[in-house]
Amino acid sequence: MRLIDDLAARRRLYPRPGFTAPAMLVIDVPRHLAGAGLPLGRYYPVILETDEELAEFEAFLSAERPEPVVPDIFATRPGALHTATISLFEYAPPEPGWPWLLLCHWPEDHAALAARDPDMLARGAYTIEIFLCRADLRDAVAILAKMLGGPERFTIVKSADVPHGTA
Repeated sequence: MRLIDDLAARRRLYPRPGFTAPAMLVIDVPRHLAGAGLPLGRYYPVILETDEELAEFEAFLSAERPEPVVPDIFATRPGALHTATISLFEYAPPEPGWPWLLLCHWPEDHAALAARDPDMLARGAYTIEIFLCRADLRDAVAILAKMLGGPERFTIVKSADVPHGTA
């Protein structure tokens, strides 16, 4: 069996909203494999920092295997991109019906605070939130801004309002 035939049959690539941001690939996990541990109960986001990682991930999804596996090959791989400030990246859905994404890239000093919990940060530097609409994403950014001490404490790169394309 191949993951692209079932688990990852529905997936979309979210292009980089800025040149310092990774691309995101979101898998819409089929109902029989989905569950409460996934964002919104059904989505599996993957952070892709380079075009080579996208190719590696597609090869992983296409490989023959005896049974489904979690496509987490990048979840714990250390990120290669670094940031000096907290950076928030907004990803618009690539087409209608797909969710909005908020990727937070944490600088090393902030990431170090989470070092005791390896599941807290993807790739040792990122958190991901998934929303059904842009209004919910913006509400979350407002809450985060308040927690961080104001919008001057981070950089936000907003996505265009229009869908971008598909993987």
